[in-house]
Amino acid sequence: MSTVAALTGPFARRVAPASFGAVIASTTETATTTDGLAQLRRRWTSAAPPRAAMLIVHGIGEHSGRYEHVGEIFAEAGIDVLSYDQRGFGESGGRRAHVADFD
Repeated sequence: MSTVAALTGPFARRVAPASFGAVIASTTETATTTDGLAQLRRRWTSAAPPRAAMLIVHGIGEHSGRYEHVGEIFAEAGIDVLSYDQRGFGESGGRRAHVADFD
């Protein structure tokens, strides 16, 4: 089955036509870290039995929701995808972009 480009250019996202199947949206939950901060966790679950698992770790100034399209693509390919908002970013608690110690 052919795919169509959702965007143009060298980083175009390839998606299957609408008849291929439903988009796999993420689910979220909030958990508490060992030091008491709220941490948002995001998961994309493959509709079929997963053939692998993958962890997406976002960069500085981002959050896991910015990777919704990436999680969808891998989940549609049969891979369970997990991500979380790092401390101080997105929906997770903590001082924004704070690092107490680099050692």
